[in-house]
Amino acid sequence: MPGSNDWTLEPYNESEDFWSAVYRYHDCYGRWPERILADKLYRNRQTLSFCKEHGIRLSGPPLGKPPRDQDLSCQLKKHEYQDSCDRNEGEGVFGTGKTACGLGLV
Repeated sequence: MPGSNDWTLEPYNESEDFWSAVYRYHDCYGRWPERILADKLYRNRQTLSFCKEHGIRLSGPPLGKPPRDQDLSCQLKKHEYQDSCDRNEGEGVFGTGKTACGLGLV
């Protein structure tokens, strides 16, 4: 029922957090990160061109057709697999924190 609750569910898209996180990293360390382990949500033309311009490797497969060069394709798959493993490790830490401390404290 409308008006029965004091709170409302607002749709939240965290894709805007990407930019603040990347610039905070740059401000803290004085350089751009070597790689960013991100969801597919962040893999759009704008973020990909930004990352390419600043020498940042954004995790995940490249847009478009796969390369014809088998060696390059194999190397990209290895990077993608390693990034996926590293990202899963980080996501696991968040999951453990949410379980141990509660969702609102992480």
